[in-house]
Amino acid sequence: MSKLNGNEVLMRYRMRYRRAKARKEKSAILTEFCGIANLRSRKHGIRLLSGKSKPPEGTKGKPGRKRVYDSPLLREELISIWRELVYPSSLHLIASLKWVIPLKELHGHTFDPNIKELLCSLSRSTAERILAPLRNQVKGRPKRMRYKHNPIMSEIPLAIDYPRPDEPGHFQVDLVHFSGGDTTGHYIHMVVVVDRCTLWIEASPCMGRSRDSVIGALKEALSRMPCKAKTLQTDNGPEFLNDHLSFFCKGEGIEFLRSRPYRKNDNAHVEGGIGNIIRKELGYLRYESPEALEIMNEMCQTVLRWTYNFLRATARYNKERVNGKAVRRHDELRPAFVRVSEREEIPPETKEALIRAFLAINPNGLDEIREGLLRRLFSCAVRMGASGETKPLGGVDKPHLVSPSAPYRLAQN
Repeated sequence: MSKLNGNEVLMRYRMRYRRAKARKEKSAILTEFCGIANLRSRKHGIRLLSGKSKPPEGTKGKPGRKRVYDSPLLREELISIWRELVYPSSLHLIASLKWVIPLKELHGHTFDPNIKELLCSLSRSTAERILAPLRNQVKGRPKRMRYKHNPIMSEIPLAIDYPRPDEPGHFQVDLVHFSGGDTTGHYIHMVVVVDRCTLWIEASPCMGRSRDSVIGALKEALSRMPCKAKTLQTDNGPEFLNDHLSFFCKGEGIEFLRSRPYRKNDNAHVEGGIGNIIRKELGYLRYESPEALEIMNEMCQTVLRWTYNFLRATARYNKERVNGKAVRRHDELRPAFVRVSEREEIPPETKEALIRAFLAINPNGLDEIREGLLRRLFSCAVRMGASGETKPLGGVDKPHLVSPSAPYRLAQN
């Protein structure tokens, strides 16, 4: 069949198909036409007989409705308003057009009626499509910062509801800052380590929170612990979740764990030690001098270690479920030194060294030593001035009793 004959046949069957009213009659015509034209798809035959297979002359063959927002004048007006409003998002831009267009007309700007109608009916997605090529090219508009996920978080397992270990060596670690309520600048931090089994606590200060400083303070605190570390549980801060600490744990054979984000109860033991010991003794003021670092280091190795590991009794509890309820059962009040001495896992040499250290402590002069160190430490406290300079802080007799809001009140005086 030639092309001319094929068009004649198509026109004849198209006329018959359009005149047919019954569905059975149209189906019979379609079947006959598909057999003559050798069509495999009946849908294709329907399109040919309905006259919808080819678009009308003078139009594009792309499906969909005709675009109405491609006018250059519309694009120019929209970009002008976008720049006048200092590059808002498409959502805020569409919401602002309601009062920006009348205000521009009030001050002499003339809109084309069709363009004004299109601007008032503009959708958020259409505005975003028009402005997308210009967003990163506008002078003075920085790119939005996107915080990347820390890849090491997927390598460190979560410590979710771990039962209390029956052996020492499972440590929780956290970082305490002494910024005085202003985190700008360089100031002293303190690494705190707590053994979950014996409640032995050690602290070591460091200048700043760089990875090397934090790991150095952590090694110092771990060296004073009575047992070797088996697990190390930290929060999700970047001072802990980094390759330096991960390689250190792998080299020492320590299992590295992390708590869930924004769940302080996962590190309850070290958080309790920070509140009941570190903050209670040292307060919340700002320290940033080498003298203050030396005094803090001396306090951590003497009065704090003697008081809370050898002398002061603590309660260790276990959680049990009884009839569907979580019940806490506390053991006898004992110092951490006694709990460590009762453990069979602790080497005899370590026990003998702890006993000698316990016998060398003089409780009678401990309070005087503490007060003397606190006075020296308080003399090193500073506050941040309006220009970013640090000034000596005064007016408080006992810095270890200063509340968290005291640095703000003192900075206003």
